[in-house]
Amino acid sequence: MYRSHRDGATVRRLVVVAVAALVALAPARAFAHGDLIASSPFAGQTVGGDLSVIELVLSEDVQVRDVVLVGPDGDVPITVRQPAAYVVLIDLDAGPTEGPYRLDYTLTSLVDSDNTAGFLAFRYEAGAAPALPVVGTTVVLVDTDRRQSVVALVAVVVLVAGAGLVLAKWRRLRRLEAP
Repeated sequence: MYRSHRDGATVRRLVVVAVAALVALAPARAFAHGDLIASSPFAGQTVGGDLSVIELVLSEDVQVRDVVLVGPDGDVPITVRQPAAYVVLIDLDAGPTEGPYRLDYTLTSLVDSDNTAGFLAFRYEAGAAPALPVVGTTVVLVDTDRRQSVVALVAVVVLVAGAGLVLAKWRRLRRLEAP
């Protein structure tokens, strides 16, 4: 059986072109939004003690657009501050009363200017354990965007290589059938 060196060259060219295109077109970091990655209190938690600050830690630097805290008696007076990149602190201007709370926020990413709206719901009961602070503790971030990009890259390379092999096999069969 005759095997042409051009069949292998075709496959190599297809793989090189596909990888080069993906590297050139894929951004170094997928655009994300300023997502909430940690908070104190955390979502769904029942907290007690001296709850004077709500802490939000975000996935990227943001600008606060709007923050509203609603408690069992309606809107709660708050002061919002941003002492560092990725951190938003909400000071309660008065002590909390027992019952459910919902913090609604709108943020704008300083990385890609996308808006993110979200909420944090928790409950306050005086006898419950206090919320543990997150600011000043270590938060481990897993770059899922990069992992997903690598998986997509591998999948495309496998598909292109498979298509190249099928094309090479088809050309070989076609050449063998020719008179």
